[in-house]
Amino acid sequence: MSFRHTFYYVTQAKREIYDCTEIDADFADLLFTDPYVYRNPEFISNRIIHDDQHELSIKLLFLCDMRQEYNEHFFGGNAPLTADFFDQWWTLTKTDAAQDVSDVVARIRPDDFSTICSQFLEEMVTRLNGDW
Repeated sequence: MSFRHTFYYVTQAKREIYDCTEIDADFADLLFTDPYVYRNPEFISNRIIHDDQHELSIKLLFLCDMRQEYNEHFFGGNAPLTADFFDQWWTLTKTDAAQDVSDVVARIRPDDFSTICSQFLEEMVTRLNGDW
């Protein structure tokens, strides 16, 4: 029996993207500092499509998406649509649904919340006093 569950895939450029001669430095910086997140509903315990196949499809879709979005700025418009090419320049992390910050705040202990608020306020006062 399979159960539907939504997973998120985070594509993050590796630091080596800055050394790539096929893209300019500003675009390399954008790729490195701005990870892409894809949401993919999947069936858990599905015996037909395995995790590695989902990951492969996300990698290839990411490359297609980048070629379409950035044309010649993305590796001259000729980036190979292969897992090996993806793995050379990016990492892929699979995760469950994102946590809503307000839900996290609602379930933490009051003394922990006081501690983090105190630290935040102390940092803000320091900045306002010009000590940063």
